[in-house]
Amino acid sequence: MESIPPPPDKIHLLMEETGCDQNQAEIAMALAGYDVEKAIRAIGALLRHIVALKGKFHFPGKNLYGLLIVIADTKRERIARARAVASYNPALFETPLVLEWFEFEKSLYAARLGEGTLQQPSQDLERMLTDALESRRDAFFAHVAAENEGPLADFLIKHPPI
Repeated sequence: MESIPPPPDKIHLLMEETGCDQNQAEIAMALAGYDVEKAIRAIGALLRHIVALKGKFHFPGKNLYGLLIVIADTKRERIARARAVASYNPALFETPLVLEWFEFEKSLYAARLGEGTLQQPSQDLERMLTDALESRRDAFFAHVAAENEGPLADFLIKHPPI
């Protein structure tokens, strides 16, 4: 699903040329096939088609808490990345979903380094999330394209990715 990340100097160059932040530059580079010139020319259009879905979960029986984020390219109908973290730390569940997607993703990455985090289950969760969404690709992107939280939320409840 993902390629090797571009060298940091390309990311910084894109950030300087366009004024975007690091997360936006990484996404734009991935969508432009790691071609800096193409990313510079198309960053506005590339990012217009990006949708970030944020979520959190709690499994009371296992005392397990988690966060997840899916970043999807609606134009190309592909999942750019899916990240997740599972932990025994209940503070993780207090992460607000109203954060900007890149701030939410930073929180998720910070939680991966936190006490009580389950590294292998977190990685397994990411694979399961990606596989589940890929297996329902057409339905998933149809609901994302509707630009209405209700149908997408219903779809995810009826077809939980984890």
